[in-house]
Amino acid sequence: MTGQGTGDLMKIAQGYLQFFAGQCVKPIKGFSPAAEQAMRRHGWPGNLRELRNVVERATILTSSEMIEPEDLPEKLTLSGAPEAGGGGIRVGARVSIEELETEHIRRVLAQVSSMEEAAQILGIDPATLYRKRKRHAI
Repeated sequence: MTGQGTGDLMKIAQGYLQFFAGQCVKPIKGFSPAAEQAMRRHGWPGNLRELRNVVERATILTSSEMIEPEDLPEKLTLSGAPEAGGGGIRVGARVSIEELETEHIRRVLAQVSSMEEAAQILGIDPATLYRKRKRHAI
């Protein structure tokens, strides 16, 4: 985030976390030290919009009281390996195609700055992406 220190970054992230935890009715207390470190290392080219999307996604995906590195997009973690920490749905897991599609769309959306860019990556029309987001409640 240009012009802002990492202390400001985490204050803003914590504010987003409180908001989304309230929206999702989840008792999330904060970010683990490892997740916070991963967030501080990231350059945040998408600035506040990207930060908001990352925190929203992590809030939705976490099943614990703390946001962990595996709840963050792969581009924020050191290893970048999808199996690191065992979080999230993986290809070949015993899940439906719909669950796999939902998770894939969430991950792509967390990594881009626009719906048009996400649609291009997914190889679908933006209108189709909007419908899929609505159907999967993303």
